This record gives sequence, structure tokens and C-alpha cells, in this order.
Amino acid sequence: MKKISLFIMSIFAVGVTLAQSVDDFSAQMPVTDNNMSVVFPAGTLSDYVGGAVQAYVGGVAVSNASDIAADGSGGVAVIGTDALCGCDLADGGETIEFAILMNGSVIVITDVNPPVVYAANSFSMLDSATLTFTIDGDAVVFGCTDDSMTEYDASANLEDGSCLTTIVEGCTDAAADNYYIYANTEDGSCLFTGCMDAAADNYDSNANVSGDCTYLGCMDASACNYDSGANTDDGSCILPIYGCTYSSMFNYNPLANVDNDSCIPFEYGCTDIVAFNFNPLANTLDNTCCYVSGCTDPTAFNYDAMACYEPLDFCETVVIGCTDVTAVNYNFQANVTDLEACN
Repeated sequence: MKKISLFIMSIFAVGVTLAQSVDDFSAQMPVTDNNMSVVFPAGTLSDYVGGAVQAYVGGVAVSNASDIAADGSGGVAVIGTDALCGCDLADGGETIEFAILMNGSVIVITDVNPPVVYAANSFSMLDSATLTFTIDGDAVVFGCTDDSMTEYDASANLEDGSCLTTIVEGCTDAAADNYYIYANTEDGSCLFTGCMDAAADNYDSNANVSGDCTYLGCMDASACNYDSGANTDDGSCILPIYGCTYSSMFNYNPLANVDNDSCIPFEYGCTDIVAFNFNPLANTLDNTCCYVSGCTDPTAFNYDAMACYEPLDFCETVVIGCTDVTAVNYNFQANVTDLEACN
């Protein structure tokens, strides 16, 4: 869309008197010898080459519009009041003001300080240092004024020909589903399909169109770590190994991951079947196995200090008496000789 100033006639003012319209630049001045030449030297109007400059007094055109030359120079013949031509234009002592028409529609006010005062049949050469250019009261800012172009400058108020590229709106992100290769202006329409569930393994924070979500986990219902919410098996399944899982038990299985109530407590004892004190209920050897049988009672007649296992009723009670079979009082039950007792 073109800026309004490119379609609607602009009206500007300097001080309180100058009011100029585009149509005023077509005004034709009468021919008279009562005039004043005002010259803008080369370079003075360089920024406005292609435009036309015109003089005014009290908002009324007092000169023809004059094209600005390629070297930035220009000039106008200010027409004064003259009874011979029947014209009532510039009078002696009146302040002359200037305007430039650019691009056929934008009027640039050219303020001169100190001002130029009309004097019949005189000549005035302006100095660039005395000139101030404004549009609608604001300083002139050159740039692209067409907001339909990518080069558009919102601060610009005078077109400088820098508008080159027409705006083409669309998605400019090549990663988007609807990337438009010819777009040069992002319009916020980009679409990104992806998983929008933050709990998923393939969550995409850029997605704005819902796509498939991946939930990794074990999908084998017979596994110990089966995940009912998984839709993609990640090879993490742990198959059950049954056994005793308590390390304080005799049959603890470090490989087991499922306890099957088979745990057996430790039973200490002799587990050597050839030992005299073999314990068929023992499951843990405690170094108590005995391999020497005999009387373990030191008060018994047949006490054996090496014995560690005593068979039932194996120890013999000490019986002191005469053990001489030739004696009259021989005692066959005696097992300890008392020679003094023999007769």
C-alpha cells in the first residue's frame, strides 16, 4: 500500500503565511520587467534533483516552477506587482518563501534564514548554510516510503528511489512444513509438526502441529520392568529370574530378581557324612566334624583324650579291686588293680 502522501495532495506551512498545494506549481506568471532573480548555486539543492522550486509571498505563488538541475542548482524569477501587466504579486520589502515539489506530490518547504526580501530588478544568490528543508514541519528524511516494499523506512518522509523489493509474506523458516521459498517477510504462519507432549521421549518444543509421540520402554508384559505406557521397545526388558533374594539366607541368589519364597536360613554343623557327628540337617560347615570315637569323660576308666565323639554308654566306670585271677579275692569287675587288696 502506498503512503497516503503519495495519493493525497500535501499542504505545508512556513511561519503563518505560506500554504502551498501541488496545483500551485502549474501557475503561470505574467511577463514583466518588474522581477527579482533568486539563484540557488550548484550543489545547494543536490538532494532534490528531479524536483521543481517555486517562490511565494504570503502563500501566493510569485514565480513559475523551475526544474532543479542535475548539479543541484536552481533559480526563480520572482514577479513583482506591476500596473502594466495588471498583476498584484510581490511588493518591495515582502519576505519571499520557497517550496520544492518532489515526486509530483511531496512538497518540501525551503526556509531561508536570514530571509530573502523582494526588491524589484535585483539579484540574490543563496548560501546553502542558510537553507533549512522540512516536510510538514519535520526535517527531511530520505528513504523508501512505500510500506509494501521490504526497504520501507517508517521514519522517511521523502522517497529516494531505494524501494526495490516488493514484500512477499509467508513462512521463511526452511525447517517449517509450509516453508515458502519466495517469501521475504516472515508472517508468523510457519507450521512445525512434532510431538507436543513434554513427557514424550521425542518432545519437540518448536512444534505447533501435533505429531506422533515416542515413549520408550520395555513392551514385554512378562518382563519385570514392563512399561504399559511405552509404544517403542528400547531393549531394556529384564526377564524374571526366580529365587531367594535375601542375602542373609543360605540359598541367596544374587542373580535372582523375583523372590519365590524359597529362602532357607543358615544351619551350622558338621556336613561331612564320614564324620561321627555328621548332621543331616546342617547346610553350613562349622568346623565341628569329629573323626575320633571314644570316651570323652576324663573320670571314666576308658577316657581317651583324643576322642571327640562318644558312642552311647561307651565310657566305663572305674572299679578298683584285685585283678589277679590267681588271688582268692579276684574281682572280675575290677578294671583298676589294687594289688594290696589281693589275698
